[in-house]
Amino acid sequence: MSGIVGSFFNHRGSGLVANLGTDGHSFNSGGAGVKAVTEAAAAAGVDTSGTPANNQLAIFTDADTVEGSSNVVYDGTNMTLTGGNLIIGTAGKGIDFSAQTQTAATGATAVANGEVLDHYEEGTWTPTLVAATPGDPTFTVSNYDPFYTRIGNRVFLSVNFYKRGDGAAPSGTSGDLTLGALPFASMVTGTNYGFIDLHFWTAFHAVSNAVQITFINYDGTSTMDAIKVQDDADGYMNLWTPLVFSDLGGWSHFSGLGQYMTET
Repeated sequence: MSGIVGSFFNHRGSGLVANLGTDGHSFNSGGAGVKAVTEAAAAAGVDTSGTPANNQLAIFTDADTVEGSSNVVYDGTNMTLTGGNLIIGTAGKGIDFSAQTQTAATGATAVANGEVLDHYEEGTWTPTLVAATPGDPTFTVSNYDPFYTRIGNRVFLSVNFYKRGDGAAPSGTSGDLTLGALPFASMVTGTNYGFIDLHFWTAFHAVSNAVQITFINYDGTSTMDAIKVQDDADGYMNLWTPLVFSDLGGWSHFSGLGQYMTET
């Protein structure tokens, strides 16, 4: 006995009693003397014409189509992106390293979520140099693309700028100097001091005995105080005093590197 177009006939014994089925059905006989029954054929199903090659990730491009992605390869152990980037779509989430062995050093404790790398950023910034009076960056500063890189809650940055002699400050400018416009506000929790140490500076007044000029950052601010570190009368580096506007020459040049912590 045979079926019509689109039918399937399965006979596993003698004594089959059956009628022809309609298109899209199958006949099945369980054995001798058993009347065959019809079964509905499977639905059209998923289009797998784009079946993934070995180790490719299968991706549904719509509800009924699956294809292999040539940009994502998984060999059973490692997953490789051969094109594009891995995008973390939710702020505060990242790569979780909690399966690693935490430090066992005495007094060292990992903070909550301290094994999740949740931020990376690099770019340039535009620092300002502010005098206490009149309290705004009213004298000209020229920058040479100072950079920053943030990894987690740690910000690494550089400064490379000078106070231009042809951009004189207004009459009355004086007082302590502050470096402003940090890329991120510093951490508020705990005591977290950041710094930028100058490895090169020129055209300064009254700082001949200074062994270091640095910018120091305090909790929760986007500024750093300018400090000059000088030798005391005994030749020890014990004098920490603010760098003030009158210390600057006509073309004072600042260049240095530093880091600080942020939590925003």
